[in-house]
Amino acid sequence: MLVVAFKKGKAHPFYCLPMSELTDHVIEADDIFGCRVLDLREQLLSCKAPENMFGLVEMFLLRQAGNALATDIMSRCVEYAVSRMTSQPNRLGLLQLNSQIGYSQKHFISMFKQRVGTPPKQYMKIMRFQKAVLEIENADSVHWSEIALQNGFYDQAHFINESGIFPGLRPANM
Repeated sequence: MLVVAFKKGKAHPFYCLPMSELTDHVIEADDIFGCRVLDLREQLLSCKAPENMFGLVEMFLLRQAGNALATDIMSRCVEYAVSRMTSQPNRLGLLQLNSQIGYSQKHFISMFKQRVGTPPKQYMKIMRFQKAVLEIENADSVHWSEIALQNGFYDQAHFINESGIFPGLRPANM
């Protein structure tokens, strides 16, 4: 098995569709990449060395991306936003971030969804929740209200309510 994992917010140059059209869907690779991905599969099956396999996938993705890897101002804005939301999800407000970027809120949301797949508000919720889960996993004993406050939730109830967005994950289950 060979897995390609893109960095957060960095997959969009390799797809011909906005990322928002792929979010929450399972789509066959050949529906996106056409018969070229089937040719890649055959080449991968004939490879013996993992280094050669990764080289084939890299070349495939670079050809797929073409000129889309060149960063434009919108890509840099989204990259900046993803970086800030990922590193400081509990300290950063979307209005603050939006003012730093300089685009209207509506335009920023559209750019973000196209390149990341979700609206910035939902992405921020996911990042805050992931940070909380990591803290819970690493804690000797869990103090729910403390975890909630440290990760940008108003209180424990807000944290529990937000965690309902992610199916099967509630503090009682963790």
